[in-house]
Amino acid sequence: MTHDRTLLPVRQKILLGLTIFVGLFFFVSYNLGLIDQGKLTLFIMFYSIGVTMWLLAFETLVDLDDIRIFSIWLVIGLTQFCFYLLTKDNENFKIYRSPKFDPNSFLNNYISETTTSSLKTLLFFLIAYRIFNTIMKKLTGNCILNTYRQMSWSHNTIKRKITGLDVVFNLLLFIIIIISALTR
Repeated sequence: MTHDRTLLPVRQKILLGLTIFVGLFFFVSYNLGLIDQGKLTLFIMFYSIGVTMWLLAFETLVDLDDIRIFSIWLVIGLTQFCFYLLTKDNENFKIYRSPKFDPNSFLNNYISETTTSSLKTLLFFLIAYRIFNTIMKKLTGNCILNTYRQMSWSHNTIKRKITGLDVVFNLLLFIIIIISALTR
């Protein structure tokens, strides 16, 4: 049985379709005022983080080793990053904090002031993934596997053992998602 390289895995088709559809829905909703601005900004933040977390936590991570799939996600990540750049100073997406919030304290100084800062998450994740996957392939000859939702040290889809490097790179990618979503 031969594998048709022209087709995307169903999991990718579903996630790509949902990502594009929801992104376009948010864009139209913002321009037409279909959703309350406060709710929309929260939805955008959860959407941005959620899509990237889905890529990391499910078998969709393994698919990123395919340059075609990675390139599609990179275009989406660049598009989202452009929207971040266009909205980072927009008052409609500003986070209003408690009067007790000290913006000059060490950590607070780096926390974003707009909810759309999460739109840079996918791009930063993809860049980090590419670097880590290249390192992984040079060291082991294998791509990075998702380690979340695995019940043993054997990956269900790829049928190979999960290594310590897989775990380390998954943790680093998770940290990159959180930091890129919350910082300026």
